[in-house]
Amino acid sequence: MFEPVCAYIIDSPLGVLRAEFCGDLLARLDFYAGNHPPTNDPADGSEEFKKNLEKQIKEYFSGSRTSFDILVQETGSDFQKKVWQEVRRIPYGTTASYSDLAKSICQAQSARAVARAVASNPIALITPCHRVIHKDGALGGFRWGSDRKRLLNELESRRKLGDPA
Repeated sequence: MFEPVCAYIIDSPLGVLRAEFCGDLLARLDFYAGNHPPTNDPADGSEEFKKNLEKQIKEYFSGSRTSFDILVQETGSDFQKKVWQEVRRIPYGTTASYSDLAKSICQAQSARAVARAVASNPIALITPCHRVIHKDGALGGFRWGSDRKRLLNELESRRKLGDPA
């Protein structure tokens, strides 16, 4: 079983992110929701990995990056992993519905199971579950808050259209 050995804190325009990783594999990336901001874990970790992750996240929020090349360590069921891999295929600045994802993994009747898998995604931004919406266009839930989901989609939509703001 994979156990993260290092935690790293990254500030973002939408709040503090906490990354858990081992070597060069990212296991979790969460928007921190606690009352007291976390601090970096003093345990040895890959400095190169931390710098690369932070650089890519800053580039994403500045609009100069539309995809990530961070290796992830997925811990979940085979079904969840399949859904998360499909979520990572959703292009920057676009959205897909839960039912679209279910169809893309050849399980058209499994939209609710897909929604549960998306909701359990442990890796914010890198696995961009904020791009998954209801088929009627409603945003739906987001484990890190519906305001963040809306802001992430607005950020990507504006940048895709060439608006730097």
